[in-house]
Parts: sequence; structure tokens; C-alpha cells
Amino acid sequence: MADETLEVLKSIDRKLSAVVALLAEQALRTAEPSKTRARNLDRTLTDQGLTGAQVARLLGKSPQAVSQALLRQRKAADSPGSRSARTAGSGEQEGASNGR
Repeated sequence: MADETLEVLKSIDRKLSAVVALLAEQALRTAEPSKTRARNLDRTLTDQGLTGAQVARLLGKSPQAVSQALLRQRKAADSPGSRSARTAGSGEQEGASNGR
């Protein structure tokens, strides 16, 4: 029973973290739109610990669409000239989405 409670609490924490991340991102875009980079909502939510299926449900997409969006974004980040490709050698590489 304690394990079930812990899992429920972890799930709530992930979802609240996702909400906070979305609110912070929106506030940054509103405050300084020219200084914030566009960020994919799929990645924002998976970076906060939500699964692809959870993101799909929240955004009204299929899990496959979320998976494809994350894959495209990873490929774009790995391409020559991207920020993460330029900074990978300096230790400033962006965080991965943990494959979720």
C-alpha cells in the first residue's frame, strides 16, 4: 500500500511540474518574446517526467504523433549548426527528454 501511495504522489508531482513548466514558459514568452526560443510542448512535458502517452492525452494527439515530434526535435538538435551541437564540446549540452 505504501508503494501505491508513493507512485500516486510521484505521478502528481510529475503533473504539477509539467504545469509549472508550461506556466513559466508562457510567462517568459509574454515578458520577453524576442529573447525566448520556441520550444516544443511535447518536449517541455516529457522533460518534466510525463510519458508520451500522457503528453498525447493532454495535447489531444496520438502517442505516435508525440513520438515523431520528439524524434524530429532530437534530430534537429543534433544537426550541424544547432545550439546543442555547437555547445556539446563545451559541456553546455541541453538535457535529453529521457526517451519518454
